[in-house]
Amino acid sequence: MIVRSSKRVLPLGTVLVLTAMSASSASAVSSIVSIDFGQPKSEIAAVATFRTSATSALRLYVRTRAQGGPACAPTPYTDPGTYVVGYPSYYDIAVGDTALSKVLTWSSPGAFRYCAWLSSGTDSGPIDARSEGTFTVASPVGAITAVVAPPAVQKDQSFVVTVNGTSEVSRTLLWRLRSAAEPACTAQPSLDPGTASFTKQDTVLGNFSIPITLSIGEFGTYRFCSWVASNSSDIAALGVNETTISVPAPPAIVATRTSIVKAFAVGKRRVTVAARVSADTGNPAGRCQLIQRPPGGGIIAFTSPNNGVCTFQRLRVGGSSRRVALFVRFVASSGWRGSDSPVTIVKVVG
Repeated sequence: MIVRSSKRVLPLGTVLVLTAMSASSASAVSSIVSIDFGQPKSEIAAVATFRTSATSALRLYVRTRAQGGPACAPTPYTDPGTYVVGYPSYYDIAVGDTALSKVLTWSSPGAFRYCAWLSSGTDSGPIDARSEGTFTVASPVGAITAVVAPPAVQKDQSFVVTVNGTSEVSRTLLWRLRSAAEPACTAQPSLDPGTASFTKQDTVLGNFSIPITLSIGEFGTYRFCSWVASNSSDIAALGVNETTISVPAPPAIVATRTSIVKAFAVGKRRVTVAARVSADTGNPAGRCQLIQRPPGGGIIAFTSPNNGVCTFQRLRVGGSSRRVALFVRFVASSGWRGSDSPVTIVKVVG
């Protein structure tokens, strides 16, 4: 565990009093009154307070290490822990009662043991007092949510996912959009089962709100997975969110019957045609196409149904034949193509 420190003295925090052990049985002895690391979180500077009582000028050595190992060694030199301060690895302690405050930053969370010694010499001794105890470094906190607008997403239409959140330390917002047929979003980004690549947004710190514009080209249900993490391999992401996005297919309009109910000539190569279109969902929404088969074929005109009937009036047909073959095709508003009516032959004036 890497620890960074500064030597400025800050206001004292809550003191946790721990047992002090003296190297001497004399009545006037030096002692380590308490070692208080407060309630630190990793990557966030926190104040530690060391209280001592010294009968002479001494040096205070403090080492820390993960809990679970051996007890503190008799001297700092032989202990496997890491010094909380860099070279020269100790704090100078004046005669009398002293409260020394230091700013420390812990690189990782966890449960730790500390070992402290007062020495009138070097880290090898002689040792005037020893103390040991435990403390915990918590993880920083973060959280994210995602809001989709508009909530009714349409195929091939742009929409915005706004990721809102907070992070106590600097992190990166990672996200991916993938099919909901794949499993749920995972806590660790790199273990997420999706095949879509990760997308990185700006670095986030404190409160943030980041809009992301997307579009989806296929009907279906999708997962928008997002993380506040150091990187894709971060096993302790500060925030994970899963938002479901649905792109519903329009209701199928099946033209069960498309038939020409009226077709006759109304002038030189002009015809009037009426066709009825029936759908399972009732009055169909869409347009009818009046189509002439070759020779001279093609789409002649479009019109929308009125009470299920498409009417084409006085439309010119192509070619030179006196008999033309016509049929009507219904195309739903969603783009679904209905069935064609039977072909009707109409005699026209050339």
